[in-house]
This record gives sequence, C-alpha cells and structure tokens, in this order.
Amino acid sequence: MVIKIFLFLIFLTSNLFAECTKINQFGDANTFKNLEYIHIKLVDKDKFFKRASRYYISVNSPGKNRVKNANKFQKNYKKKMKSLTSFKFKDGTVCNHNSTIRGHGDVKAHIEMIDGVPISSYRIKLEDGNINNITRFILFRPKVKYFDNEIFVTTLLKEFGFLTPRTYKVKVKINNVTTDFIFQENLKKEFLEHNKKIEGPILEADEDFLKFNKLTAARISNKEWIKNKNQNYIISLNALKNLNFHRFNGYSFRAQSLNYKISEGLAINETLRFDKKNLERNEYKKIGSYQALIFALDASHGLSFDDQRFYYDPIYSTLEPIYYDGDPKILSIINYDFTDGKFKKKLANWKKLNEVNLNFDSFENKDFRYNLKSQVVTLLAKENSIEILNKLRSLNRKDLLKKLQDNGIEKLDIVKLNVLLNAIEERLLKISKSKVQENLVMENNIYKKFEEEMGIEKNLKLIFFDDFVEFDKGKKVSIEICDYKLLECEKKIISEKEILKLLEQKNIFGKNNIFVSMTKKEYTNEFNNKFIPEFDDNFESFKISKDFNFLVNDGVKTNIDETSKNILIEFTKNSGKIVIFNSILDSWKIFMTNKTDLKRKIDTNTKRLTGCLSVIDSQLKDIEIYADNFFCEDSVNIIRSNGSIKKIDISNAFSDALDLDFSNVSILNLNILNAKNDCADLSFGNYNLILAVVQDCGDKSISVGEKSTVIIDEIKSENSNIGLASKDSSNVLVKKSFFKNQKICLAAYKKKQEFQGASIELINNKCEKFNKFSYIDKKSKISINNKIVAR
Repeated sequence: MVIKIFLFLIFLTSNLFAECTKINQFGDANTFKNLEYIHIKLVDKDKFFKRASRYYISVNSPGKNRVKNANKFQKNYKKKMKSLTSFKFKDGTVCNHNSTIRGHGDVKAHIEMIDGVPISSYRIKLEDGNINNITRFILFRPKVKYFDNEIFVTTLLKEFGFLTPRTYKVKVKINNVTTDFIFQENLKKEFLEHNKKIEGPILEADEDFLKFNKLTAARISNKEWIKNKNQNYIISLNALKNLNFHRFNGYSFRAQSLNYKISEGLAINETLRFDKKNLERNEYKKIGSYQALIFALDASHGLSFDDQRFYYDPIYSTLEPIYYDGDPKILSIINYDFTDGKFKKKLANWKKLNEVNLNFDSFENKDFRYNLKSQVVTLLAKENSIEILNKLRSLNRKDLLKKLQDNGIEKLDIVKLNVLLNAIEERLLKISKSKVQENLVMENNIYKKFEEEMGIEKNLKLIFFDDFVEFDKGKKVSIEICDYKLLECEKKIISEKEILKLLEQKNIFGKNNIFVSMTKKEYTNEFNNKFIPEFDDNFESFKISKDFNFLVNDGVKTNIDETSKNILIEFTKNSGKIVIFNSILDSWKIFMTNKTDLKRKIDTNTKRLTGCLSVIDSQLKDIEIYADNFFCEDSVNIIRSNGSIKKIDISNAFSDALDLDFSNVSILNLNILNAKNDCADLSFGNYNLILAVVQDCGDKSISVGEKSTVIIDEIKSENSNIGLASKDSSNVLVKKSFFKNQKICLAAYKKKQEFQGASIELINNKCEKFNKFSYIDKKSKISINNKIVAR
C-alpha cells in the first residue's frame, strides 16, 4: 500500500519528473546507444501481474476451451494501467515519465515466464515527455521478432529511405526482472514527422483471425490525425478507396491458391499484389523496390493481405509501404539462430533461410507450411529488383555496421556483414530472373462471387459510400447499407462520429459490417476509379520541362515565359491551389495575383494543402516569389525542398504568410508585411535568413519550431505579438536584431510533448517599446552576448 501511495504522489507531481533537464543531450543517433535500461513501475503491480498470470495460464493450457479462455483474459490484460517509466542512461542521467502500460500481442509467443514472473510484450504511452521524440512505443519480446533479425532489417530498410519504425535492442526492468526487449516506435504522428512526411492516413487491414480467406477491407489506424476536419475525413475516405481498389483487384488471384493444396483455412498465396497499370510511377518504383528487398530479406510475412501497412500521401494521393511484422530470418545466412538469438556452428535445416520462391509451379511440389513461409515473389519485385540491387552495392558498409551496432546488434563484424549483404545481392539477382506471372482482375460483386472461398457469414452487411451531403454545420456522408448479395439495401445519412467509426471498420450497423468505401454502382459494375471524383479530379498536371512539374486545380490560371523564367499565377477562385513538385527551379520568378471576389476565406476541401502555392520535393536556386492578398492558411508553403531563395515578398496574408517544413533553405531577402497570424513559420529543418524585414504580424514575426536549426544574419521586426519564437527542440542564432512595438520580444518554450525545450542565442540585439522582453519556460534558454537571460 505504501508503494501505491508513493507512486500515486508521483503522478500528482508530474512536472517534477516530466523529463531530463538537458536539451537534446545525446542527439538522435546516440540516445539508445547511451541507454542503460528502461525501468517500468506499476501503480498497481499486483493487479497487473494477476491479469498477466491468468493470460499466461490460459494460452498455455490444453483443451478445447483454450482459445475461448485466452481471448477472455487477453482482453482484460490489454486494458491500460498507470505506470512510471524511467530511462536510465550510462552517464547516470535518469528521465522519469508518467505513463500507461498494457499487454500486447495476439499469440502466446508474446508472453513467457521468467524467474517465476509472467513477462510479455507491452505497449507504453508516455503521458509527459518523450524519448528521442517518441511518446508511444511497443516493447516486444525478442523471440517474437526473431531477435536481431528485426533490428538488421529495420536498419537496412531505413538506409534506403523506406518508411520504417525506429527499432532498438534495450534492457527493461519490470517487477524485479531485467531482460532484453526490442523497442519499436508506434506508427503515429511522430513516426511520420521523423520521416519528413506531412500527417496523413496510415492504413492497415481489418484483420479477421477467424476467417483467414475472407477479403477484409482497409482501415485507418491513426484516427487521431483527422481532428474533426472535413478535409481530413475526405482524405481518409479517399485513402481507403485507393487501397481497397488494390485489395479487391488482387483477391481473385489470391483465391486461386486455395486450389493448390488444402490450406488449413489460410490461402497459400497471401501476398497483396499490385497491378502496374493501376499505380503512379513513383508508387510503382517505391512499392516494387520495397517488395524486392523484403523478399530478399526473407521477410515476406509483412507483404500479406493482413499485415501490410501503408502511408497515404495526401498531396500526391499515393500509397507508400511501411515496414511492419516481416518475421525476417535473414541472419540465418551467418548461422544466427532465430529461435534463441545466438550464433551457432551449424543450424538445423528448418532454421535455415528459405530459398526465394520464384515460380508458382513450385507450389504443387511443396507442403503447405513451406508455401506459407515462402511466398512467390511479385511481378513488381522482379521489375524493380535490379534498381534496389544497385543501391545495395553502393552502400557504405562500415557506416551501416556502426548503425547496426548502435541499434543493438553486438556480435556482428564487417566479415559477417559482407557475407550477409553479398547473399542479399544474390537473392535480388535471382528475383530479377523470376518467371512469375500475374493476372489480376477486378471482380464485380466480389463477396457474392467468392462467398464459398471466403466462408462468408449470412449476416454480413456491406456499407457503400454514396455521396457528400451539405449541412449548415459542414459536410455529412450519405451511405448505402446492403446484405452481401445486394438483395436488400437502404440509404442513411451519418454523422462525423459515425464516419470515423466506419474509417476504422467498426461495426455500427449490426455485428458484421465491411465499409467498402466505394459506391454500390462501382462495386457492381466496374470499380475502376481509385479516387472520389469531387476530391482529386479537379487537379491537372503540367510539365514545363523535364525539371519543372506542377499541379493546378480549376481555381488557378498560369502564364509561363520560359525565356525570361517568369511564371504568373492568377487565382480566380478562393479554392485555387498550385503545387510545384519534383522540380529544379533555377532563377525563376513567381508572381502570384489574387483575382477572386472572396478574398477572406480559407479553403480546406482540397488535398491537404495549406499553401495557395506549395513547393514540394524540389531543388531551389536563386528563385523569387511575390504574393499579395492571399486567403490560404499559408500564402506560400515550401516542403521537403533544398537550396537558395533570392527573395520572398509577401503582403496582406489572411493567416500565415510563409511556411517552411522539412527543408534546408537559405533566403537572401525576406520581406513580409501584414499577416493575420505568423509572418514566417519554420519547422523541421535547417534555415538561414540573411535579411528578414517583417512588419504587422498578428502573432509571431518569425516562429521556429519542431527541431529546427535557424541562423538569422539580421532581422528587423515591428508591430507584432512576438518578435521571435523558438520552440520544441529548436535552436536559433541571431547575429543582429531590432524589435519594435512587440508585446513580447523573444520567446523560447516547449509546446508539444514529443519535443524538448528550445534556445535563442543573440549577439547584437535591440528591442524597443515592448510589453515584456522575454518569455522563457523552465526547459528553454535565451542568451544575449553569451549572458543567460533570466526567466
């Protein structure tokens, strides 16, 4: 009881334990390298481990009621409980965080008995502070992830730029047991930000463990991203429709594998296959090269209908694969035993690496267990295998070895790594010579046609998207609910809360629903459109040259002079947007003019573009941008771009004037006059402002956030709420500054949980006519001429 009261008091005094006092003390690459162990204390440990014990006994007990009992106790074990999570580092630093913990995992491999204590995989959510900008993570029992195989695969995939959760080997102390775990971040907002992605839907299958062959639909796994915004609901509907298009297109091919051998309730060919003709070029290359490498790494479990995860890019309207649950065994090549995580002189045959399965003909000559673990490579993998092979050959192997060792693989040297990488190269070469053939067909009324193969239940209801409905308080959705044979249907108008449940594939009309995310007409005739027309078809793509690409909707007109390198952009509707993407802009001048009647309305119903002009994934050299009187959330938004800007001149912005995200940009002259919110917002990047002249900013003159590094040679700011703000792990150096008529001249603080405090360093500073000189929270600092400014 005394322990419980003590821990409860800790929860009530969270500010005392919120995080380490050192800002970014180790840096991203070294945080886990310097971590000694994680200590988890339960507020009610007796209750927690009683639940764990009951679950452990149920999953290991014999008899016909084992599954029933396991499901019952597993549900109870997965309920969140309060805890305190501490990170102890090798230099003696200890970071304490209030947290919640719950059991994780669906198979008994996730839970085992160690020294008489049931220890399992766990889901942890930090209620305050973060570890390396991560607030939610899973601690896996190593055997579930085949020990170091998971760390090797995730580290290698990240080297190639694939979306991969940060993964490390860690020691964890819980209930007086200290043992190894595999730490892996959750696929949430911080995961996307770390990979320089704007927030958007993360998609997965709505798994049905009792009906393996049933075609389940995609679901949104990060519902919190929607945040009650109509725009985000629409993007999520589009994302589901896109992925379901591919899932439906590949099912008839999957169903054929039921004819090879008795499948014990599971189709032999479990791989989700994509038809090249249905993919954008960047999707084809990204998904294809990812699949090729995954097959080469013997991690094809993660390519199945049930296990694949995807990020849906709201701007490009494309799918990008996310590594998840591959069950890799690639280290078997160097005699690493995936069952106990140790190197052996010799491995039993069943522990050795599966050969790459190159042809469906081999299915007929193998048993079911072999076929299930050795999926036939895809056509996309074959066609992209040489490209990923060439990238693999150009890797710096010494750098890779260091990263692998830092992430927790201790007994790996350059000799073993060379053997591994050479074997992976061989496997990729074999994949390139595969004879695999695919014939993917979109079947109409697929649940009725394949009801026997799927084992469809009579009470299954299909829910179709019908239309958007306008109401005074925003959009609602009309849906159509039918039995799976489409004999009886009815239409309903549903609320935003119900839309959200459908996006998660929750049963809201009976106990067995599938939200198909297309119209009934598309489902019964021919499902050949991946997008909701109202949403995506109003954008048209143009190419000025091989190095200049852009998208515009019907609210924009362009006039381009290639000789003088001038582009005039006229906005004729308040919904107008233009996106310059994957371009090399050298000395171009961009002039934006607003010709709309409605000058003061923010439109949100188009992609997830906050800028009237968005420049994305581009190289910039001495460009100039001019804009006046714009209505978007950002007049100009630059994302994942690098280079130099000669001049930006923006006036009379309805919200933010300039927004820079995930970029590395130098601006020679920045002139901003009259913005209703921030004049310039710089996030997730490295920026250099040579001369910034900003005036009449509704909130901040310059706002720096989300782990950015900014150098400002000179800034002149007048008539703003805050002259300069640095927040959330950002660091700003200002060589010369002049602030006048500010409510607050300087501010440094932490705003978001997943970051630390911030800093501002000024060399030559002058501030006149202010209400308050500075605001500094306990986690941040401001210095002027090497003297710390008092809080």
